[in-house]
Amino acid sequence: MKWHFSQSQFMVSAENGDLNLGSTKVAGFTVKEKGVTGLKAETSVKELALNERQRRRIKSVVESKALVARVEIRTKIGLGLRGWNSPSISVTIVCGDVTMRQLQNGDPPLCSITLLKWSSRGLLSTILVGSTSNEGKQCFNFPAIILI
Repeated sequence: MKWHFSQSQFMVSAENGDLNLGSTKVAGFTVKEKGVTGLKAETSVKELALNERQRRRIKSVVESKALVARVEIRTKIGLGLRGWNSPSISVTIVCGDVTMRQLQNGDPPLCSITLLKWSSRGLLSTILVGSTSNEGKQCFNFPAIILI
């Protein structure tokens, strides 16, 4: 058995959705039975207009690791079994409600998964938020764990 994931769109925001931290796409992939796949999505924002108060607030919450990021992932998934592949269906995963400090300490984010307009809320694998790459981009690691 295999899970097929189409190209995924990652959108990252903070400050209750008022601060766009960028978006990116990740190529499709397949996860085999009892397999684990880790995804890394890097986003960047250029020329973001902030007033002085907003700039100080953002700098403060980032430095203190108190930033509460929200990650939305949109993809399509399908199932493969003995040469047969199911049609793909749309899935939206939204994770957040924890600070960068909590994530780095191993606290899992609270996530909601919407599938066929049916929604479930629970804890998923840890999302590491807040490290910076060499190119100055914000890095977000999203482990996609499928255990069958």
